[in-house]
Amino acid sequence: REVQIDLDLPEAASGDDQTDRPGPRVTINVLPDGTVLLADTRVDSAQLGRRLRVETTRTGRDLEVRIRSDRRVAYRSVEPVLVACGLAGMWNVSFAVTRREID
Repeated sequence: REVQIDLDLPEAASGDDQTDRPGPRVTINVLPDGTVLLADTRVDSAQLGRRLRVETTRTGRDLEVRIRSDRRVAYRSVEPVLVACGLAGMWNVSFAVTRREID
């Protein structure tokens, strides 16, 4: 459901297609206004960190975190998400992007 949120993702000329990777994954959406959603629920940095620690305990250290951020979102809205991931011991963090066609 989290990937059904309509966001204007940033473009990248390269990257890995991670849609078919096995294993547990959580998706964090950062909306254009800076709102952070985890499992369709608005969370602040402290809540996000707690929820990620719970998920890591439940699923193991191989939990993947995918960050879907609208391209218009300022870094100041994404940084707390990255900090929460780091404090929760997350190492497998990636950003969802749209592949840019190279001319």
